[in-house]
Amino acid sequence: MMARVVWYFGKKQNRNLMILTATSGDTGSAVAQSFYGLDNIKAVVLFPKDKVSARQRKQMTTLGKNMTTIAVDGKFDDCQKRAKEAFLGPALKSMNLSSANSINIGRLIPRPFIISVHIQGLPPMKKNCFSQCCQGISAI
Repeated sequence: MMARVVWYFGKKQNRNLMILTATSGDTGSAVAQSFYGLDNIKAVVLFPKDKVSARQRKQMTTLGKNMTTIAVDGKFDDCQKRAKEAFLGPALKSMNLSSANSINIGRLIPRPFIISVHIQGLPPMKKNCFSQCCQGISAI
């Protein structure tokens, strides 16, 4: 949903956007799928070369179009470090750069709503995400 919101407002303002995200596997697949084919958005996903499953790799690397994936030698922390350096470095200052993982507030904003919907007895959400539970408690 957030990808479509970003796409809509980018289109309305006639702006192009570059999404840069680091992943240990699942987030990168989700980012790739959600931003895939959006004409004013390009997405780059950094992932640890030997630390993702074959399925996760295929989900990220076989899309093409506006998606670029980069296999990094190292662990997730190395990918995250490179992404953060890109946001702080002068080389990319001229780009409309954003992220779509845990370093992006856009991922946190919907959580209290999701929790409140769950509390009201509507369809269940993931029960294994400690941060969602903490955010839900703070939303009450």
